[in-house]
Amino acid sequence: LESQRFAPQRLLARGRHVSLVWAPPLLSSSSSTNTTNSSTTNNNNIPQHLYLVPTQPATSFRLACGKDDEAWKELLEFQASLRRFYDRLYDWDVVFAETVLDHNSYWQAKMEVFVTTKDSAAVDVPMYVRQALAEQGYEPHQLAQLTAQKTLLRSVPPNFPYLYIQYAANRGAVQVLQNHGNDSSSKFPHAFWPDLVRSLMA
Repeated sequence: LESQRFAPQRLLARGRHVSLVWAPPLLSSSSSTNTTNSSTTNNNNIPQHLYLVPTQPATSFRLACGKDDEAWKELLEFQASLRRFYDRLYDWDVVFAETVLDHNSYWQAKMEVFVTTKDSAAVDVPMYVRQALAEQGYEPHQLAQLTAQKTLLRSVPPNFPYLYIQYAANRGAVQVLQNHGNDSSSKFPHAFWPDLVRSLMA
């Protein structure tokens, strides 16, 4: 957020530990960043694509929140508020996803926020994630389910690369990503999550 390359108009909300921003236009999976979009969409577009980012530099939300209980609480509050907002105003669902990879240079954490139509089947999310992981050469059976008790912080050791998705309140999945070298970022597709969410909405 402090970078000179960051466009201030992308900032939607800033908390003490977490901020909400629009995804960059060239990276956004949405056809528009207008919050007045209709609640209908086609299979090629996701209604809204946002980022949650740590206010302070961090390489993952696991690290940013693992060191500070208040940061974890604020992240959960942002997630709950976004679900309530889009559910009440547009009858849409919200999916949160983060990828943390081995990287030889600095890696800035960001959690992707996808606003999806209600008919996207949340029960199918683990199956789609496993299939997508298998296509990238990872072991899909290692995907672990998350609950209110088994959270991201309790499921991933500090400084480990991982893939995380939260598709409903207290429902999600996480997998530690291993055995892909010291710079797996060059191999992992940047559109992994947008493509997966589009598949869910198809």
